[in-house]
Formats: sequence, structure tokens, C-alpha cells
Amino acid sequence: GPRGSGAIVGRGAHAPRLIIVSDFAGPAERQRGKVFGAAEAELIGNLVKRGFKITDRDVYSTLAVKCPLGPGLRPNPSEVKACGQHLTAELELLATDGLAGILALGPIAAAALGFEGAHNATLLLKVGARELPVVATDHPRDMLADPARKAPAWKAMQALLPRLA
Repeated sequence: GPRGSGAIVGRGAHAPRLIIVSDFAGPAERQRGKVFGAAEAELIGNLVKRGFKITDRDVYSTLAVKCPLGPGLRPNPSEVKACGQHLTAELELLATDGLAGILALGPIAAAALGFEGAHNATLLLKVGARELPVVATDHPRDMLADPARKAPAWKAMQALLPRLA
């Protein structure tokens, strides 16, 4: 069926301290050209400001699957793999010396970075010549649907705190 139009590009800092990789955008986000819906963006914004003590200016947000998806559709493994090349190139462009780490939100984002099945875990990703910590945890939509997921997700994310200090 039709897949909508145009890829959503990442947005944010050109030399970020933190990169947030979400899984894919639903039709509403895609229409607005945003990575997250409003409630998700608020949850992530609070984590970044209050938790990591950095500002939006230090963050770059992008999608694992940039290809358009129809309403209610989830990307299949071949779409995730195909989009993974774009993600790798994007990360290499952004991996300056100031980059402290990557937050992978949701299982599709983790899989796109090569960490299939990782959850509330800290992993290392080779980006160009550097090894960067990646925290794979729940997507904000899942934390909003089940608030009990917030505390374990934040506990996992704290692995990045020493690097962001």
C-alpha cells in the first residue's frame, strides 16, 4: 500500500553531547515532521533537562526507520536493515569529540544499532574511530502507556550521566 511521503530527517545540535534514536514516526509525527509526539517529546525533554542536566541545544534526535510508514504499520526487519545504513552515516557525521553517548528508544531502535533484544542495557557501539556507550531502553510511548517502565528506564539511562557531567 502507499507509504506516505518523504523521510523525516533528524534534528538538533550539529555537535551533540547526546543523540537520541527513536524507532519510527507515526502518521501524526510524520505530518508535523517531528521525531516524537507531543507527550513523548515532553517526557524526553524532562529527562534531558532534569535528569541529564543538559539543554535541547546539546541533543540531536533521529529515527532508526526514516522511511515513511502507513498508519498503524510497524517497520519490518528488512525496512529496519535498509534504513540502518542511513542511521550509521548520520551517526558518523555527528560523532564529534563532545558526543557522550546514544539513547536508543524502543526495540527497533536497538536492533537498528545492532543490539537486537537489548533492553535497559548499556552497550558499546563503534562509530567511526570511536566507541560510544548506547543505552537501549523503552520508547517514551511505552513509558506513557505503562508508567512502571519509567523508573527502570531512567536507572538504565543513568549510565550516561558520568559522561555528560
